[in-house]
Amino acid sequence: MTQVASLGEELTQLNIQLRVEVIQGQAGEVRLALPEGLIINQVSGAAVADWQTKAGVLVISFLEPVQRETRLVIAGERPSARDGQIGIPVVRLEGVERETGGIGVEVLGAGEIGTRDAVGLQEVAAADLGEPVSSRDSPSLVAFRFRPFEPRTARSLTVKVSRYTPQALLTANVEEARFDVLLSPEGKALIHARYAVRNNQRNFLKATLPSGAAFWSASLRGKPIRPGRSPDGALLLPLAKGRAGEQTELFPVELLYLDRSGAWSEEKGQASVKLPALDLPVSRTGLQVYHSPAYRLAPRPGAFRLEPFAPASSEAFDRVGETDTPSARAPASAPALPNQMAIQALADKFQGGARSGRGGTLLPVNTPFPALGPSLFFLSELTTENQTPVLELEYEKTKKRGGL
Repeated sequence: MTQVASLGEELTQLNIQLRVEVIQGQAGEVRLALPEGLIINQVSGAAVADWQTKAGVLVISFLEPVQRETRLVIAGERPSARDGQIGIPVVRLEGVERETGGIGVEVLGAGEIGTRDAVGLQEVAAADLGEPVSSRDSPSLVAFRFRPFEPRTARSLTVKVSRYTPQALLTANVEEARFDVLLSPEGKALIHARYAVRNNQRNFLKATLPSGAAFWSASLRGKPIRPGRSPDGALLLPLAKGRAGEQTELFPVELLYLDRSGAWSEEKGQASVKLPALDLPVSRTGLQVYHSPAYRLAPRPGAFRLEPFAPASSEAFDRVGETDTPSARAPASAPALPNQMAIQALADKFQGGARSGRGGTLLPVNTPFPALGPSLFFLSELTTENQTPVLELEYEKTKKRGGL
């Protein structure tokens, strides 16, 4: 059972998506205990014959006894305060052996959720409760999962809501994006993406990786995060939120993934670097491409232009101790490993760490980006939302000394 409470200025709207599973026998009806003051407006489902509320209980009758499972959608509302401490209506199933699911709480309009007091609930990421909660796009959203194996335990939730004028809200945006790319002639590309984000409204940053790319890790403000997945397979990266009505600070979101394409030819040819498509516009982008010294690279016409290296200008990257200079990224004492060996070594470290961890544990790659070989630096200005940035390149095998 997934419940979503939408806090308006006068009413709390409650939407419940319920899946009833019959373990033994048949079920001719289902009963739900309603909190005080909750008014049920609608009950829908393919098996629903009738429904009624009496003495704080919602009784839903089925057309025929349910032998396996059925799904129901329930809508209701309850008067609530505009702000301050607000009790969330929590609906419970009666006469069941197990009750799983959770509760999502969102603010409608200009406001945010502050402190929360939960009993019998565990706070989780919105993505953990699935599409009914993660798809909500509101100024503030929190999610709680029912504590496991406690179907009869008391359950309650109170949140503190602060309201602001609509003019105080800012639109989330990516002020700067920086990419480090390590290319190998075998067609592999290790890509480290960093985004300087300003946000007080969004819950997630949607990032669509190139087709066939393998996601490795992500972080928010230098701490590992576990992205969710949208219905179309894109990553949903959780975002921090500033306080509405104030100047929100920038914070870094990082992403590491491995992309694959065709191997380079022996002499010359064309290659491309495909970057993630975001559901937010990006003001400016810097892209540094490292490659094998056995090849020369040159840009083809496109959105990126070749420039002398320039460090990132966003203060968000400085907060995580990033020293964005070529000397810091590729010290002279670093061994000149071939690019393919560097990528493989990092892959082995990542996979080895994942094998040593427990199931479900987040294991980010704590290895500096292998900035090996010669590099080219590119800049690009505004990238619109849902656009896939692509850097087109030409490569040519370098002549060996003494060769013709």
